[in-house]
This record gives sequence, C-alpha cells and structure tokens, in this order.
Amino acid sequence: MTLLIHVDGERGEQWMALFAEHAPGIPVRRWPDIGPPGEVRWLLAWVTPAELIQALPNLEVLFATSAGIDQLPLAALPARVQLVRMLDPNIAQAVAEYLCMAVLCLHRQLPQYLARQRQRQWLPSRRNRPGNGASA
Repeated sequence: MTLLIHVDGERGEQWMALFAEHAPGIPVRRWPDIGPPGEVRWLLAWVTPAELIQALPNLEVLFATSAGIDQLPLAALPARVQLVRMLDPNIAQAVAEYLCMAVLCLHRQLPQYLARQRQRQWLPSRRNRPGNGASA
C-alpha cells in the first residue's frame, strides 16, 4: 500500500519530509516516480491529470491539498475512490485576505495603474483629477 504524492516543487519536498518523519512505515513515492501502479492506494495532489488516476487500478483515496476541488478531473474518479478535502485552518483566512486584496485592487484601479506603468504613462487616475469633485 503506497502513497503517491503529486505535488511539485518545495511543497512536494515538504510533504515527503513530513511523511518520512511522522509516518515512516507508509511507503511514499513522488510523481513522476510512481513505481508499480498497482501498489498505489492513496494519491495526494493539488491537481493531477485524469490519465494518472486511470493508471492507478487500486487507488482508494484522492487527498486534495487545495482549498477547492474544481481543478481535479472528478469525472475520471472511479466510484470506488473516495475524495478527501484536507482543510488547513489557515486556508479560510488566506482566501479572505486574497479576496480583500482583489477587491481593493479593482476598487483602486490597480490594473489600470500597472498598465500605465508598463507603458511609462504617469497620469493621475480620473478620480484624483482636478474638477471631478474628489477631495485631496
């Protein structure tokens, strides 16, 4: 019974280290080194291709390491495979902060300022131009 980690970069390395430290008895592999596909029972992934899921005949559980599951090929999951969302208590806070940042960026016209910066146009926004009723 093997756990396959399909997480790239530093996060993948962190997952490998955590399992080595806290669950040394569980065989763990990291994609693309999946070993014998029939040995993989658990898949831990942020996003994974449908082909990988279909190549694991004994897959029992897909652990989603993301805040949502929209990016996962759910139609490719066989009925026998359980989907588990792993919720980090910090995810809700991080999503709320991201939403606030996005709203403020749009409200303060940040995309327009960035476009002007790339074009080397240093113009005040309409809301700050003289005569528009805005206070200084």
